[in-house]
Amino acid sequence: MDIQNKATAIDLFSLKTRPMRAFHMTWFAFFLCFSAWFRGASPRGKVLSTGVRNVW
Repeated sequence: MDIQNKATAIDLFSLKTRPMRAFHMTWFAFFLCFSAWFRGASPRGKVLSTGVRNVW
């Protein structure tokens, strides 16, 4: 950081600073939610499609 408290370099693979920890926690949480959502969406789609066929 310089005198005005502005970053002069970004070390993406460091977990030493609070912003980098927050950055890595958010992309990891997004990845977990994304994979969990689409892992569960496929079997539900099959169940719903067979249920809709029985109704129509």
